[in-house]
Amino acid sequence: MDDVLSLIYRHVGLFNNAVEPTRGRYGSRIFEPVRIALLDSGFDPAILHIENDTPRIQDIRSFIPDTDLLDMQDEIGYDAITQAINHAVTEWNVDIITMSFGIREYHEPMKDAIVKVLSQGILMFAAASNDGVNFGRAFPAKYPSIFCIHSTDGNGNLSSFNSTADEKDVNFSLLGQSVPTPIAAGLAASPLSFLRQEEQGLPPGSDLLGPWLKDVHSMDAVLERMAKQRRGQGYDYITPHVLFERNLLREHVYNKIKDIKKDMYD
Repeated sequence: MDDVLSLIYRHVGLFNNAVEPTRGRYGSRIFEPVRIALLDSGFDPAILHIENDTPRIQDIRSFIPDTDLLDMQDEIGYDAITQAINHAVTEWNVDIITMSFGIREYHEPMKDAIVKVLSQGILMFAAASNDGVNFGRAFPAKYPSIFCIHSTDGNGNLSSFNSTADEKDVNFSLLGQSVPTPIAAGLAASPLSFLRQEEQGLPPGSDLLGPWLKDVHSMDAVLERMAKQRRGQGYDYITPHVLFERNLLREHVYNKIKDIKKDMYD
């Protein structure tokens, strides 16, 4: 994983650069950082260390009444999920929402919140499920325009608890159990941040790739281009080094993304 991250960091400036003037293709200015909301049923302090003063983490909040911030809470209420989704949009102003949970019952307010989020051009990622072939994708992962993320080991081999691949959709997969979904969101944020850095100072009205990539179909095309290795029965294992190749210059990475856009409309 460290080797993969080193490939991305070679092309994508670290968080600290987002609050300092940086040099882009068309001048120097501060670029807008990509904001991600990580929604989960709880954090286990034994395996996840979170510090409130970490500059990358702007806020940590529990939406479940009468719980401590780092409580494990596998059973979460629909109202809490809906509240968290709405808060991520109205208060945190995020670009991406990731949800490492799934439910089996329909909930109208949650669906309405998701529809509103997607209509605002915010990308959403959700875990497929941990129920194996006993059930299909859980909600919200099965909702249209939400990126459904399956699980693998570090070599791209499928986890036993994966739901059956959907023959009518792309089946993205990544390392881990609860973590593949936020990892996928982070990988999506990498080219988005890269484009914001590269397109600093572009004149108004330019054909910017950054706003284009905030569209779900555009991001789907970029992630599909990363998913070169198909593992198992129709699963698409995301390998970011396909896009962020070690020996490529930033200009070449930019042109690769530009070609992906061109291919969408040819």
